[in-house]
Amino acid sequence: MKNKFDACLLRLKEQAGLPSNKEVAELLGLSEKAFSARRARDVFPEEKLYALAHKRPELNIDVLAVLTGISATGHAKIALLNRAADLLPDHVNDFEGVKQSKANAIAAMAYAQLPERHKALLLNFDKADEFGKQAIEATAKLAAK
Repeated sequence: MKNKFDACLLRLKEQAGLPSNKEVAELLGLSEKAFSARRARDVFPEEKLYALAHKRPELNIDVLAVLTGISATGHAKIALLNRAADLLPDHVNDFEGVKQSKANAIAAMAYAQLPERHKALLLNFDKADEFGKQAIEATAKLAAK
């Protein structure tokens, strides 16, 4: 993905089940020319997306997921973690009684929320040598296409 517009476009296509840019433009209420101009400027029509989600709730469009790649649920979890972090002292004790920074505590809370297969992937990545890490990253990029 080269730019924000294309990333948002792909996520909206997936959510709305639309294969073409023309159909997305129509759904957003844009002419093909206006749609292409925004794409060339890398300016996704956020206001049109919000209006669409409001006018067509049956489409179940997750605006935050389209715009950021993180679902509304994910944003809520991040907000909760941030609020929890605000309550932490500058240093907290982990289970072994070792002092750790607030940032590490937040990372540990976020890690605890991950599905088991994500945790396993991170663990394997951390155990890999540099060649293995590069192979994992390359494989992930290929698989995501």
